[in-house]
Amino acid sequence: MVDIRRTRQPIAVSYELPWRDNQNNVSCIPEGTYRFTVEKHPAKGMVLRIHDVPFREGVLAHIGNGESNSEGCILTGEMFERFQDKPGVQKSIKGMADVLLYMDGETEGILHIRKAHYDV
Repeated sequence: MVDIRRTRQPIAVSYELPWRDNQNNVSCIPEGTYRFTVEKHPAKGMVLRIHDVPFREGVLAHIGNGESNSEGCILTGEMFERFQDKPGVQKSIKGMADVLLYMDGETEGILHIRKAHYDV
């Protein structure tokens, strides 16, 4: 099992929707520590399935650049940058590839979610 926080250097950056009371499809997930598994999604390619999110199902970390790509999921990227004139991430495919490379073939791990605010 891989702990994504294991390194002092960022592996990738991520974007989530704003906090909207943990509502399905429109809110980020609560801060906390979550188990995840790596899987191939039929539409989104390789994803991290986030388990045991309170009152939520189907939360993934996947490629995408901003709010219009999220539906309550976590988006990976290489850097923060505006997308469609809103906060987001760029080089998402590379960000997810870096996470999977860091996983080194492992299929599950631990993800730590905490608040962070970046102006882009």
